[in-house]
Amino acid sequence: MSKNQKNKEKEKIIMTNIKQEAKKQNFKVISNCIYKVMGDYFACAVFWVQCNEDKWTLFLRMNIKAYNYDNLFWEIFEMPENINAKESLRANGAFACPPFQWIERSYEVSTLELMQSDIASAINDFQNEINKLVEVIKLDSGDFNSYILSQKNITDEKLLKMIANISKNDYSVAKRDCFCRNRKGSTRGI
Repeated sequence: MSKNQKNKEKEKIIMTNIKQEAKKQNFKVISNCIYKVMGDYFACAVFWVQCNEDKWTLFLRMNIKAYNYDNLFWEIFEMPENINAKESLRANGAFACPPFQWIERSYEVSTLELMQSDIASAINDFQNEINKLVEVIKLDSGDFNSYILSQKNITDEKLLKMIANISKNDYSVAKRDCFCRNRKGSTRGI
């Protein structure tokens, strides 16, 4: 078996173990994403593994959004049938409200014998990071909408802030923010 084939085999084993461990820790799994509903929040993490000189690393890109953001998004963009679709659509659907990406972490995956423990620690860390962020949101901003509105230079900023303002019933600000002016002075929507 070539080195490339061995790496592909090990990657497959790691990915399978990630999915199994996520389910043990009450996360759901779709493709390369683990997710969970936590009260008013929808938390998800995109995961992937990389091999560099026989060292394996697991990456988790941690995301969160208010659970109602997808419902608002689907109503705005005239896709209300998605509201009752599987929750996995909220995690990796092409037409879902993007989440707030707050952190990306990497974890070393040591030997195959310790792999299970390494993966369990990584997923447990994700759960702890969710809990910490939810607490920070409560303490610093009071609610998720205010937290999003206070963020700068975030991915999908205009869209997330528009959804946050709609969620707060501040439609005039949401409408103003969803349009931007081009160089010629005309407006266009996000």
